[in-house]
Amino acid sequence: VVMKKQRPLGFIMGVPEESILSGPGMWGTISEKDRPGLYAKAVEPKDDRLFALMCCLAVEARLERLMKEWLPAFDPEEGELTFDVRLKFLEQARLIPPHIVRAANLVRKIRNAFAHNIDVETFADIGNIKPKLLDQLRGFHEEIFSGEDARSKTPRDHFQYATAVAETGFHSYAPIVKWMNGYLRSDEF
Repeated sequence: VVMKKQRPLGFIMGVPEESILSGPGMWGTISEKDRPGLYAKAVEPKDDRLFALMCCLAVEARLERLMKEWLPAFDPEEGELTFDVRLKFLEQARLIPPHIVRAANLVRKIRNAFAHNIDVETFADIGNIKPKLLDQLRGFHEEIFSGEDARSKTPRDHFQYATAVAETGFHSYAPIVKWMNGYLRSDEF
């Protein structure tokens, strides 16, 4: 399924049959005061390793908020729920559009490539040891942002796009997930 770039926040919209929620509704707007927060901090570093780490931290923070809205007893400090396990759980639940979770998984994999290999300092280094990972990143960009020439972008650009989809997606769906959770637990339901 190809997402249309022209729609407002189109890159976070889903296909109704693929997830419980396919759009954030009126709750998923992003205010100007909130947008610069985590993401602006993440895209600032010029060093690729630091950039990947900061982007991943921003995505994880938004994922934690979404998980807290969905699962009231969720405590990110307890247990062994790694980033990977949280993403697999969210993917299997099909609560939000799956491409948002795929974007977060790509961010996680790139972060791991930097974190688990001392010789990887740049996205080009990842391309030397894990070329398929960079191909997946470019493919994701092409799928979600059809109409853009993904081949003219750098791996860092592709990574930044995946980060934006994951971070904005988790952020935008958190309010409707909170509302849905409250409704399901209410006497009205």
